[in-house]
Amino acid sequence: MSSGTRFMLKEHVSNLVTQNSRIVFLWRKALVDVLKVLSDTNPDFFQQYLRKIQDQKKQRIQRETWRQLEEIVGLKGHTSASK
Repeated sequence: MSSGTRFMLKEHVSNLVTQNSRIVFLWRKALVDVLKVLSDTNPDFFQQYLRKIQDQKKQRIQRETWRQLEEIVGLKGHTSASK
């Protein structure tokens, strides 16, 4: 996804959230309530779930970082080769 497309998507999502902020707030509150119930009823499972989510986020960030580094190196390598 290009940076221009990402920007347009973020802008669109931001506009939708702004236009529907009350609904988003209610949905978020309901989600927080559900998570609270889950954490209270089965704290071990909830902690495992949180760790899994955190690990997935960390892996996504690492993949994106590598992708960006490879892109930079590829661009520099391409620029150096063309001189």
